[in-house]
Amino acid sequence: MFIINYKSFIISVRFIFDEKRSLNLWSFFYELTEQTFLVLLLFQCYNDYNIKKNKYKKIERFKMNKIEEFQKLQEQLADEMPAFVSCGVIAIENGLPIAGVIADPNTDLTIPAGAFTEAFKSVVKAYEYSNWGQVTEMLFSGHDIITILFSLENGNFYQGISVKTTTTLGMVKAVYNKYRERVEMFLKTI
Repeated sequence: MFIINYKSFIISVRFIFDEKRSLNLWSFFYELTEQTFLVLLLFQCYNDYNIKKNKYKKIERFKMNKIEEFQKLQEQLADEMPAFVSCGVIAIENGLPIAGVIADPNTDLTIPAGAFTEAFKSVVKAYEYSNWGQVTEMLFSGHDIITILFSLENGNFYQGISVKTTTTLGMVKAVYNKYRERVEMFLKTI
């Protein structure tokens, strides 16, 4: 950070190494020419830009690490689920998975996520219009697969879990309840 008073020709130079520590390298009196002043000003702008860029990179790295941890949590949930088909945490706003796992490598997780998000939104609207309270979970039962959507963060996200019909509903809820607190905690950090 430069403190420059062009009229009195005083420059105080301080380089900031991080948010907590700073080091005063030198302070001196010097007669500035216009070119020197502009060079110092450009140097300051460049340093400010790098400091902001590095902070942004740290934030992005933190978010990516959290999402990777969140992905591992979803993988752990999938490993414990009998007759697993898919699971994921989906953002209601855009219908895209934040983290998730699908058993069939030929299936894109965003396809069921988008469709179930539209269904989730419709059911939430129906409950609101009917004054039936807040939706906590939804069950979709098919011939071979059942899907349960658990509402998270006041309906802003949901945890979707799909399993084959050989798995009981109680087992799905029991396994998910082991992970629910950690899922909610991760959602608050990202």
